[in-house]
Amino acid sequence: MAEFAQWVLNVGDGKIPAHRKEGETEDIWINIPGDIAILPQNDKIAAIIVAVYTDFENSYSLVPYLAERCIVCPVNSAG
Repeated sequence: MAEFAQWVLNVGDGKIPAHRKEGETEDIWINIPGDIAILPQNDKIAAIIVAVYTDFENSYSLVPYLAERCIVCPVNSAG
């Protein structure tokens, strides 16, 4: 977890090398290490849920289990 936290800080501080895609004028893309990326084959939402909530069927009622997990989203609205 500490390694991931440091990587996120490095991204925010601009310490991770960026590159541009063909036809673009700015270096805005970074490479995300494979060990922290979720690369789903099919349902992207299901892949995130499975990665975050491992063993959910047996742990869904355990407060510490739920307290240690979250899915960050830009908009959290019902409707």
